Amino acid sequence: MGKMRRIGVFGGSFDPIHLGHMGIARAARDELGLDLVLFIPALIPPHKLDRKLLAPSERLELVETAIAGERGFAASDMEIRKSAVSFSYLTLRELKSEYPEAELYFIMGADSLLDFDTWKRPEEISTLAHLLVAVRNEDGEKTRKLERKAAELADSMQTRVTFLNCPWIPISSREIRDAFAEGHEQSVRQYMDEDVFDYILRHGFYRTPQE
Repeated sequence: MGKMRRIGVFGGSFDPIHLGHMGIARAARDELGLDLVLFIPALIPPHKLDRKLLAPSERLELVETAIAGERGFAASDMEIRKSAVSFSYLTLRELKSEYPEAELYFIMGADSLLDFDTWKRPEEISTLAHLLVAVRNEDGEKTRKLERKAAELADSMQTRVTFLNCPWIPISSREIRDAFAEGHEQSVRQYMDEDVFDYILRHGFYRTPQE
């Protein structure tokens, strides 16, 4: 990878990746002029310790399928190679060591910003990266709440926050898993990359109901 000036870091379980994730990554790339958006599937996300995920290698394969041919997107197995819970500060620390000259931009959803100060080492995350927060056309109250939170974090730990205007895709990974488990997968096809949809169907993923 040549010299990278601006790298977007997009972590998550991606169980499975869908067009909502892709819209966020494209908004980050295009609005901030990022050289690279790195999709990093988590081995064990801290907030999903009680749920069995699709195997890490399979989730990585789905991400690679979704981003194939997309300018400036790449997938990394740096978290799934580890044997522990995936903490964002450790991932950012490792990336900063690998790309010391680059500016890191950590991509997250709006709800993650609201509980950011409960994360592991939020001060270190704030030092290592600029936060890019995906917001859709929220109601006014939610927007004001997010703006207040950003100001509070800027004051308490010098957190740098930029809001991304993302297309609203009315789907969640949970709804996709449920649709496949219930045999209604065609109802979610429009919200997924066609190759990802076919891959899931071919391998029989998500055929058992969620706990």
